[in-house]
Amino acid sequence: MIPTGNVPVKGTVFDFTEPHTIGERIGGDFIGYDHNFVLSPTTTEEVIGHTLPLVAEVSGKRLKMHVYTDTPGIQFYIGNFLGEGEHFSGNIPQVQHGAFCLEAQTEPNIINHGECFYEAGEVYRQMTAYRVMKR
Repeated sequence: MIPTGNVPVKGTVFDFTEPHTIGERIGGDFIGYDHNFVLSPTTTEEVIGHTLPLVAEVSGKRLKMHVYTDTPGIQFYIGNFLGEGEHFSGNIPQVQHGAFCLEAQTEPNIINHGECFYEAGEVYRQMTAYRVMKR
């Protein structure tokens, strides 16, 4: 389950190259997403004074969100293990697949490629921006 960037997603449950409802392909042996996607963005935009790649767009009934990042990957998780009876703040019930996260990051296994080693005092920087808009 470690991404290599060499696994084609076209036609699989991981294919988000065209818009899909997040939960439409869940069922059977596939319980949901908790996977890192290797990014290959084709569009950049000016965001908070920086030019960043647009890596994801999520649309809902009332809101739309764009995700911009200079990281090589994004972790996509949809609350596979949220349970009945638990609540988020604001007394909003937790329901399996009732929430999602898009977390910009490097690939989980990148340390085994000899990357992401930092010396004492060295600074690591990455930039991620989320733009939420009314539809």
